[in-house]
Amino acid sequence: MNANFKRILTAEIVVAFIVIVVLLAGRGGQNNATPSRTPVASPTLTQESNLVEGCDSTLVSKTSNEQWDSAPGLDIDDERNYWNLNTNCGEIVIEVFSEDAPISVNSLRFLTDEEYYDGTPCHRLTDSTFFVIQCGDPLGTGIGNPGYQIMEENRPTSGANNYPVGTVALAKGPQPNSSGAQFFIVYKDTTLGPNYSIVGRVIAGMDIVTAIADAGILGGAKDGKPNQNFGILEATFSKKKPKALD
Repeated sequence: MNANFKRILTAEIVVAFIVIVVLLAGRGGQNNATPSRTPVASPTLTQESNLVEGCDSTLVSKTSNEQWDSAPGLDIDDERNYWNLNTNCGEIVIEVFSEDAPISVNSLRFLTDEEYYDGTPCHRLTDSTFFVIQCGDPLGTGIGNPGYQIMEENRPTSGANNYPVGTVALAKGPQPNSSGAQFFIVYKDTTLGPNYSIVGRVIAGMDIVTAIADAGILGGAKDGKPNQNFGILEATFSKKKPKALD
C-alpha cells in the first residue's frame, strides 16, 4: 500500500474516533443537571429590572473576578454568624452554621470581607427536579470562581426533601472537594444527592427569593437566568441578629 495513502487512511480513522467519543460524551451529560459550576445556557433575552415589586436596580455581570492561590486559613475566633445580603430586591439574612460547616463558613466570611460578592448577579434559577436560585459568580456565567476549592462538609443524608426550603448550600464541581464561592438558596423543598455543603438557612427575606422564582426563567426554560434581574449589591457578616428579627 502506498505510504501516503496509509497516512491519510490513519488520519481519517483517528478523526472518526474523536467524533464518536465527543458525541457519546455529549449524550452522557444530558441528564446531569445539578447545582454545579457548569455554565448554564440561556436564551438571548433581556432580563427585567422591575418585574418583581421592590426590585429597583440592575446588576451587570463583571468581566473578571478576583482569585486567590489558596483557601483562607481557618479563623476559629470569628463569631459572625449572620450573613446579610443586600440585594437589588431587598435584604436577605442567612444564619450560617459555623460549627457544622466551619471551613465553608470561614471561606464565605473571607470572600465577603474581600467584597467578592458585591455587585454580583444571581445567574441561575431552576424549576424542574430541584428548585434553587444560584448566586456567587461575579461573571454571571456559572464558571466564576475564587481560584481555590474547599472540601464538602455538613452534607445531608439521602432521602426525600433533604434540602428543605430556605436551605443555603455551596455549589460544587463533579469531583469531591470542589466547592467554591457559588451557593444556592432552596425556594421549594428539594431532593438532591447528599453532595453539597449546607452552610446555613434563610431567616429573613425568603419572600424575596420566592418572588424571583415565581417570576420565572428567561424564555420559559426550566433552568437558566431568572426573568427578574437579581443579585447582591453588598454582602456583610455580623455577630448580632438584625433587630427587626428579635
